[in-house]
Amino acid sequence: FLLLSGKTLTIRKEGFASIIAGFLSGVLVSTSGLSGPPVTLFLINQQWQKLEFRNNLGLYFAIVDSIAVISLLLTGFIDNQSLVLDLMLTPSVLAGYLLGNVLLKSIRQEVFVKMTVLVIIIGATLTLFNTLNGSSI
Repeated sequence: FLLLSGKTLTIRKEGFASIIAGFLSGVLVSTSGLSGPPVTLFLINQQWQKLEFRNNLGLYFAIVDSIAVISLLLTGFIDNQSLVLDLMLTPSVLAGYLLGNVLLKSIRQEVFVKMTVLVIIIGATLTLFNTLNGSSI
């Protein structure tokens, strides 16, 4: 909520803080599949500009998700049914990606930060609510 109000925390040891954000991200990706919030909030706190933020976070997710996919394949959690579903989702993901690229150019930095933090808050709230109710999204 501090980031939503425009306030940031001064982090003197950025390298150490990035290790902590990465560690928390690893815990979350292995327990819930959601690796983004710790790293995203860290980058927003460090006041990265939206294009730099998007490009670096995209690379980060590509690496983390590639490792996750390999792990899931090796452990047998990915089957033919999940592969078919993934292939069906691919066109809409690509369409969303293209629309996001167009929108990103017209969104002011302040609006981008608030939208990103709100998405994380809403996602975390829904995940927590569903976890406490014993259901899945």
